[in-house]
Amino acid sequence: MKEFLEKLGLDAENIAKIEEEWGKRQREADEKIASLTSEIESMKAESRETELRHAEEISAINKNNAVENALTRAGAITLKAVKALIDTDKIVIDEKGNVKGLDEQIESLQKSNDTKYLFDNNRGFKGVVVGNSDDENISVEDMNYTQLCAYFEGK
Repeated sequence: MKEFLEKLGLDAENIAKIEEEWGKRQREADEKIASLTSEIESMKAESRETELRHAEEISAINKNNAVENALTRAGAITLKAVKALIDTDKIVIDEKGNVKGLDEQIESLQKSNDTKYLFDNNRGFKGVVVGNSDDENISVEDMNYTQLCAYFEGK
């Protein structure tokens, strides 16, 4: 740099002033670069943490939905009560969306004398299916309670 300035015809005093100013601006630029680099690294780390947190949240939502769907299919009467008995740490959802470790827990709950009342074993629909021409046109207005129960149970 000094040789370039001497070729331009600057004296030593002006060259020294230019080099001093150049050095000061170079240090400022280096500090700014270091600051921005540090900020970028901080943002990258924060982004990775956020991405992991969101992936965990999505996994938890997927697991919760899988549990609720399976419990609904199994005939759980009160999802909230049965979900409290499910150990979600034992449930694994693979890349294809297959749920492992849930059916065994549900089956165990359905068979246990302590919890089988939480499931409706008669999961089929009872009563009249609207729009089905095979339904009998029976008037329920003249039935007593026992007859109504028998009718809706399909007896």
